[in-house]
Amino acid sequence: MDVTVDGREIPGVFQVTKQAFVYALNRETGEPIWPIPERPVPQSRVPGEQLSPTQPFPSKPAPFDMQGRTEMDLIDYSPTIGEMALQHARENDLFVDFFAPPTHVGGADGPALVCPGGGGGANITGPPVADPVEGVLFITSTSGCSPVILMNAAESPLDGDHQTGTTYSDWSRASGPGVPQAARQDQATMDGLPIWKGPVGRIVAIDMNSGEHLWMIPHGDAPQAEQDRIRDHPLLAGIPDVPTNRGRRGHAAIAATPTLLLATGQTEDGTPHLFGIDKATGERVGAVEIPGISRYGMSSWVHEGEQYIMIQLSDGLAAMKLVGM
Repeated sequence: MDVTVDGREIPGVFQVTKQAFVYALNRETGEPIWPIPERPVPQSRVPGEQLSPTQPFPSKPAPFDMQGRTEMDLIDYSPTIGEMALQHARENDLFVDFFAPPTHVGGADGPALVCPGGGGGANITGPPVADPVEGVLFITSTSGCSPVILMNAAESPLDGDHQTGTTYSDWSRASGPGVPQAARQDQATMDGLPIWKGPVGRIVAIDMNSGEHLWMIPHGDAPQAEQDRIRDHPLLAGIPDVPTNRGRRGHAAIAATPTLLLATGQTEDGTPHLFGIDKATGERVGAVEIPGISRYGMSSWVHEGEQYIMIQLSDGLAAMKLVGM
């Protein structure tokens, strides 16, 4: 889509990634709209593997989801809660660098914890959409980490006689019984209270004319039992305005229309819905129940003067018509 940056009309192309970056480029020249400097990153701990010493870091827009686990990601509902969360994270070694060095079975380091994990950030399961008139990008993403460790490829169950080639790579993703896991993921609560800020699944709006974030909302609603557990947690007694809706992991199906952002998600009772969201504020202005959980995307069409919404479900398609058109 075309955008206006510092008074300049720019034919833009925008790529969101599983790293929670947006790469903003001039689609005619390939030049970055804002600087994308190269920064040093950790090197692999896998024998024989040589990585690039640097990786590109877009200066704008800011990341739309987590990148590693840092003190900034800890809950801070009160100074006391913030200090407790910090102590818990330090004692359990829960902080994670953005670019975690790859490790291997038999090494001294155990699995690398990658944040965002295998599902992103952004992913194909929830394609981003845009308002090309206003130049606003809408991104659905999920927060979480994945343990990743490599093993000798010839010993990996992921390689075998059924593969089309005969030459093994030296290393493969470790899989199967006996593969060590990153247990510290399971320690990220204090007596059941999550120490990391939510939401765990989100929708973010970014004005690509300025590179600034406009708003961020949870993807759907967290289960009611989860919200109650946070609301009634003894550590939070007497602390006002604690956010309980951390959303749901995974990605929404979204579509932008001239008047609304449409997004799928579940309400607190688990019922799948199609939500109408104010594009300027992120406020949910309407909801309609749909017949199943969505995946991969959604589209809007006008046929013979009537508007239709096509929603991809986990087991088929749902077609809905806007009444009153």
